[in-house]
Amino acid sequence: MQDNGKITVYMPAGEAREARMRAAIEADKQGCFAWGGNASDLPGDVQFRAGDKILNLELKDFTGKGGENSDLIGSILNGHLLFQTYKLRKGGNPCAIVVLGSEDDMKNACMKSAYSRGKKGDAATDLMITHENMVWDFEANCRGQNIGFWWMKSIPFKRILSNVHKILTDADLSRYAPKPMEGEEKAVALSILAGDGIGPVKAKNILQKFDLCLMVKDGCMAELEDCDGIGPKLASQIRKNLEVIE
Repeated sequence: MQDNGKITVYMPAGEAREARMRAAIEADKQGCFAWGGNASDLPGDVQFRAGDKILNLELKDFTGKGGENSDLIGSILNGHLLFQTYKLRKGGNPCAIVVLGSEDDMKNACMKSAYSRGKKGDAATDLMITHENMVWDFEANCRGQNIGFWWMKSIPFKRILSNVHKILTDADLSRYAPKPMEGEEKAVALSILAGDGIGPVKAKNILQKFDLCLMVKDGCMAELEDCDGIGPKLASQIRKNLEVIE
């Protein structure tokens, strides 16, 4: 990560999708990314760096003359994507293959690939299905070896940046926890803290004889507002939901 705290993005010189990536970086309203420049030693099409964390991506699409030369389909059939995947994993850093298209795009490419090889009728259908199954199998094997396989057609570069940001920095599902009903905050909090076997009902039974509170650590002179990220509004909300012994 650069001194400004941003995730830096690198691509090989001449990468055809550089302009789209840089446009996505400039459009990022959170300003979490910075263009790092071109590098010749990257294992894939894009590399993201955040401190000592690195994420490598290989971009695949459906460009090329006819289905046979489709970037995704062709690279699986000729073994090139396998070689690229080995390169992505070589350094031990997280990596993913990003398909700039949909599963329907893949099926259409498989159909074009079959017909481009002179197949017709049932023979073309059989070859198309064979190619589809190769893609599904390749994807499944990638996932089985902790290699990401992302299908991204709609606003792909914006979504790539969003995924990368969560992988390298602050992934947090807790923000999607359902909001407890009024008066049930302590029961829900206790059931989460207590772990398996203690649901909201048992937590309510416990709270009939015990209380759940925040207590200032021994020797610490502090208010809730002294904690990073906690302002008066949040402090008031915490005090409303929990007893705070200061």
